[in-house]
Amino acid sequence: MNVPDVASYCLMYSLNEQEGFKNFALMVANTSETGAIILDNQSLRDVKWNRVPGTEFVWGMRTLGPAMRSHAVEHASSPFALLSVGTAAMDSYGTPGSCRKNVTFKCQTETQQVKEQLKMCKDVFQQGNTSEFCSFMNSTLVNLETMCAEDRAASLELSRRSSSELQVAVMRSSG
Repeated sequence: MNVPDVASYCLMYSLNEQEGFKNFALMVANTSETGAIILDNQSLRDVKWNRVPGTEFVWGMRTLGPAMRSHAVEHASSPFALLSVGTAAMDSYGTPGSCRKNVTFKCQTETQQVKEQLKMCKDVFQQGNTSEFCSFMNSTLVNLETMCAEDRAASLELSRRSSSELQVAVMRSSG
């Protein structure tokens, strides 16, 4: 099993226990940051941290609970590594934890690109034409302005889905 490079450390991970194995979460973190790592919304009080010689890092391992359960491991501000490992009679596994990205964006609906798209759509509507793309742009802009007004962060999934829908709308209007 390879231990991930420090550059690939994340703030949040998810991992699943494997049936038939004794499952563990193996973590590598900055020595000063271990107290703030949480597992399933609980602090890790029972982890024995071991120094990694010649570095500012430590590693620790925590036994996980019942088989096939999903877990979330996170730190509010300091990236760390997480490996999911397990042992069974004559068998073992080891995989990196799944890094979870919590993406937010700053609300800015008045960009030059948006202004140009809205002008084009206004011209289309003034000519008496309808456009799926322009209808989609208008509803997307209304949704973004609503989210910004309510000071909410959009999830990566919402951004990805909106982008995919926009691409479909563009293909339909141009094809």
